Amino acid sequence: MKALFAEGLALGLSTGLYCLGACAPFLVPYLLAEETGWRRDLTVLGKFLIGRLAAYMLFAVVVGYLGARAATPPPWLTGVAFLLCGLALIGYAVARNAPRPGACGRLAAPGMPLLMGFLAGINICPPFTAGLVRLLTLGSVGRCVVYFAAFYLGTTVYVAATLLLAPLKAVPRLRAAASIACGLSGLWFAAMGLAALR
Repeated sequence: MKALFAEGLALGLSTGLYCLGACAPFLVPYLLAEETGWRRDLTVLGKFLIGRLAAYMLFAVVVGYLGARAATPPPWLTGVAFLLCGLALIGYAVARNAPRPGACGRLAAPGMPLLMGFLAGINICPPFTAGLVRLLTLGSVGRCVVYFAAFYLGTTVYVAATLLLAPLKAVPRLRAAASIACGLSGLWFAAMGLAALR
């Protein structure tokens, strides 16, 4: 198990920059659009990372189970994840910029980073795909969980670095721009999701 953990960690550390590029469009606009305060920033990042962890562990269990049957996850899964995350980001941007948020304000609820983390976590990017291929060879749910937990830890080093951008929120115009960027990012991911589902 130690060798398996080390292998998963090495894969995560070696591909983490790609993971940062994949997760930053989800996380950074949301992080910068929110109010300033290091506790709030840590909470947002923590929830995002917990969402990613939940997605990784779900995949580890499912792929570990399917591995014995030589099955693979459905190809439409990335499209669905992109579409849902895009819609969530658009909803957040609308709620953030509405003059009277009212019921729409619930879209900016505390659970938003958790949802975005989960949806970003099931994005089947090249590093994630490499991990999935390896999982299919392990033949055990437990071994798959250990491997993907280590992979998650390796990639998290890079994703957590987005917190270094938090001081930029002190500029009010930048916060407003980040809020709009959430909507634009949401449109992009929704379009990518729809294209993947065709």
